[in-house]
Amino acid sequence: MSYGRPGSPILRTTSTGDGVKAVKVMMPYDTYRLYQIERAKSPAEVQRADEQAARLASVISSLFRGISRPVRAARTESPAAAPRRPRPA
Repeated sequence: MSYGRPGSPILRTTSTGDGVKAVKVMMPYDTYRLYQIERAKSPAEVQRADEQAARLASVISSLFRGISRPVRAARTESPAAAPRRPRPA
């Protein structure tokens, strides 16, 4: 198979379940990512990937909390500012 010039796209033929063949253009870095996805991972690699995903989720969660906290504080009324409502009987 001829890959052409370095950095040039690679055409990859894939078939779908209904028998239709499709041609997908893949860049060279896509082929390496595909290799990384399909190869068997060691337990240490799986654990490291899980730790990275957990750190990412933690950072996103803390950013979301930092954004939503002032909005939540502005939305809730303080007891002193709330008008007195009669309690239901």
